[in-house]
Amino acid sequence: MSIERYQRTAIFHRAVVHGGFVFLSGIVAQDGTADMTTQTEQVLDRLETYLREAGSSIGHVVSATIFLTDMADKATMNEVWKRRFAPHELPARATVGVSDLDGPYRLEVSAIAAAS
Repeated sequence: MSIERYQRTAIFHRAVVHGGFVFLSGIVAQDGTADMTTQTEQVLDRLETYLREAGSSIGHVVSATIFLTDMADKATMNEVWKRRFAPHELPARATVGVSDLDGPYRLEVSAIAAAS
């Protein structure tokens, strides 16, 4: 089986395709000082970009893990999330409260999608 890697950084790839799935690393917003709505939109924009490059789409996300530095932001994040995923395409999901993320970020998302 082949393994394809996309968006290399110094220490990891942002997307890895193997066995019919796309595995996405943790994705943060472009602007960590933005409000939760904007950070969530930016994270999902980046998620869509990485999936598209790997030959998949947001509608193929089967699982997501969301890390929040403040669980009080969950309702705001959920509002954006519900606008971006069709009701019949909502992935399995876990939301985890963490004490800190790199930099000023309030949100990080890791996901697995079916390859198209």
